[in-house]
Amino acid sequence: MLHSYAFSNFQSFRERVEVDLSISRKVTMTEWMTEAATGERVSKLMAVIGPNGSGKTALLKPMVFISWFIANSFQNPPDAGIPVTPHAAAVNEPTELECMLDFDGKLWRYVLRCTPERVLHEALYQKRERFGYVFLRDWDAAANSYVVKQQDFGLAPPEARKVRPNVSLIAWAAQFGVPLAMRMTAPYVNSNVNVLGRVQIGNQDVQNAAQHFSAHPEQRKRMEQLLSAWDLGLSGVELVELSVSNPQVPDQKIWVPFGRHKNKTAEFKLPFALESSGTQGAFVLLSRLLQTLEIGGLAVIDEFENDLHPHMLEPILDLFANPSTNPHQAQLLFTCHAIEVLNEPRWDVPTDLLKGYYERAYDAIRAHCRPQQVAVVFHDGFRSHREYLGFMQPPMFENVIFDIHRYQCFERADIDLDIHGHLHKAGVLWKDEAEQIQRELGLPAIAGEWSLGLDLKMVSLWAQGPFNHALEGMDAFQEQVACRAYAAAQLLAFEHYLGWFFWSYRTETTPAWCFRECVERGWLPPHFQ
Repeated sequence: MLHSYAFSNFQSFRERVEVDLSISRKVTMTEWMTEAATGERVSKLMAVIGPNGSGKTALLKPMVFISWFIANSFQNPPDAGIPVTPHAAAVNEPTELECMLDFDGKLWRYVLRCTPERVLHEALYQKRERFGYVFLRDWDAAANSYVVKQQDFGLAPPEARKVRPNVSLIAWAAQFGVPLAMRMTAPYVNSNVNVLGRVQIGNQDVQNAAQHFSAHPEQRKRMEQLLSAWDLGLSGVELVELSVSNPQVPDQKIWVPFGRHKNKTAEFKLPFALESSGTQGAFVLLSRLLQTLEIGGLAVIDEFENDLHPHMLEPILDLFANPSTNPHQAQLLFTCHAIEVLNEPRWDVPTDLLKGYYERAYDAIRAHCRPQQVAVVFHDGFRSHREYLGFMQPPMFENVIFDIHRYQCFERADIDLDIHGHLHKAGVLWKDEAEQIQRELGLPAIAGEWSLGLDLKMVSLWAQGPFNHALEGMDAFQEQVACRAYAAAQLLAFEHYLGWFFWSYRTETTPAWCFRECVERGWLPPHFQ
């Protein structure tokens, strides 16, 4: 099981980032947690939440890269580079990665420091009374070779010194039959992420999933049961082996999935290419997740909700929570776009439809998460809070939070305001709204998204313009004062709520949407209490 990982100078992250899945013994155990063989408590689930461009995928990539490097880097051509991309501001500095995990009933720590050209340092430690090295590998530039030290690793020293610069010593040792290395290079991590990012689902992925299920009958049976239960129009899945014409591979055959359907009078089947994108997505995703659940590995899934019908999300998560479907304590790391049960539903979705969805979502969440531990957050759907008066009230509904998102850069009427109009809307109208919500709704509320963004062109790929905004024509001093005033007006308004979330913590090119840069530029206060 994965306990933690850390990295620095990796893609959009220059500084060291630590991701810790370990859990204090003071926390009450739930079905989302487990006790590792080494005695530590660890979460089986981690969700990374944020907008597009905020670095969600880059936060997952280090574990996918470490897994690939340990297991498959030997397949790299001898003259190939290592597929790591340092931060743009530190291209000449090494990338550093490490992870802590339990394996074979012991706790291990793996460390890697490298450039795209070569490994500079690699180490594997095992915890006995304390951590001691199993091997240490360091690049000696003067000698143009590696210095390798081992303790009970088992690789012959002459072979260890020959390790290629672009290969992990573990992957190298597995080629020489070292037992520990061979066990560590097994495919424990399944993901839809590669060095370029999220792998979009296509026909080849569906075909690969069919090939996988044809070779794993138990997983195939479970897949068919789950898909038939989730997709109301599907009665089963049939895999058919078909011959294809390929001059390069005579007599080539492939497995093709068909969805079986029934109506009152007949049964028919459709090629999966004609099934919904949600059904195709679930089929491919299950080929990854069921394999992970069977061996007790790690699934890393980017944009978990993108290819799935909302009704499929809870049952898939439940596969990891339920001990009967997850007997080997597999883990799931995934990204998504919102903390809510439904992020920013359109303003034209009927309110009664939204309410029904929110109530069903509440029941689904409470089946697994107690009110004392998890809040249920629902969005206003870009309509007045008065449409929710009397909705989801205690004591029948517990720990429910109402969420609003407030910006002044998307609607034409807001874009046309001068800075004084923006300050009035934020400091007076939004303050009055906050007081009304607190007074009338009967639920705690948060401002779940806000920023200092006033320039629509900076954040929108779809808007038609014109892109005039309130800061145009200002000199540097005036712009600094305007940004500080706009920030202060919003903060004073949103302090009337239970809490607020600035969107986002970090961006690369849009300072008004980057919390860190807003603080560094003095637009936001240096300290928050």
